[in-house]
Amino acid sequence: MQSLLRAASFLGLIFLLSACGDSAREGGYFPRLGSEKRYEKLVLLPLGKVPEAQVQLVAQSLAEYYNFSVVVPPAESLPKMAWYAPRQRYRADSLLDFLESYVRGDIDRAMGITAKDISTTMGRHPDWGIMGLARRPGKVSVISTHRVRRNAHPDQFKRRLVRVARHEIGHSLGLPHCTADQRCLMRDAAGKVSTVDQESDSLCALCRYLVGAHLR
Repeated sequence: MQSLLRAASFLGLIFLLSACGDSAREGGYFPRLGSEKRYEKLVLLPLGKVPEAQVQLVAQSLAEYYNFSVVVPPAESLPKMAWYAPRQRYRADSLLDFLESYVRGDIDRAMGITAKDISTTMGRHPDWGIMGLARRPGKVSVISTHRVRRNAHPDQFKRRLVRVARHEIGHSLGLPHCTADQRCLMRDAAGKVSTVDQESDSLCALCRYLVGAHLR
């Protein structure tokens, strides 16, 4: 009997996911709730000089998609403790440590945005250049436009930037890389902007289901 109940529950989940279809891809994560209710407050902190238009693009995309209330404070200088002199770039892990201090009071999470190159340790690579990094699950994330803008025309750059920002927030909400849907926003880009170009702007139905419990 228990095995039958588990099977029924699984089939119910599959029905729920298939019923979602692609409708949620058309707008925000919670389009049915409207824009009057915000679930979490996020600080989007420019680190160093970042064009205001790029910061506002990320702020708007996260507010619309994850139903966040986004606050953009004045830019901060990149912390010296994050500088990695051998490769002339900044360590993303150290930037996450720096951003932790912004999660206080009514602030639920913080994301840094920088135009400088960032890196982290990846497998056998002690210093791997990346587009973004987040604690999973966690409250902090950081994205860089340095690799996002490579060989990109303006509209392509904007799409990439939005996808990278939403991807890192997905990680901070607990999502792993998605292997169920090659178009999912949570697909592992493996450091390649060409992979980001192949993604959609949205989570697949399975990832929406997995992250929905947290946001609700």
